[in-house]
Amino acid sequence: MLRFKNYSKKFGSKTVLAIPDLTLEKGLYWLKGENGSGKTTLLKSVAGLIPFNATIQLNDISIKQQPVQYRRLVNYAEAEPLPRFPNW
Repeated sequence: MLRFKNYSKKFGSKTVLAIPDLTLEKGLYWLKGENGSGKTTLLKSVAGLIPFNATIQLNDISIKQQPVQYRRLVNYAEAEPLPRFPNW
């Protein structure tokens, strides 16, 4: 179970994403939205790669209170194309 409580992310003074309370049970989810809607920001927050204001828990383990245990449960890989190397 992944839980968000009072999640907010700002860039400068602008709030770009706010989730008051959300619980996602175990399963497969699809994040759908336009470019700039906050999908990557949310995933990077869950992975602990960017700072945010919130409580995020995975299986009752808090990213802020138990960061090592939390990160052992999370995998994150960006889908960026690899550069081409002509001699490979």
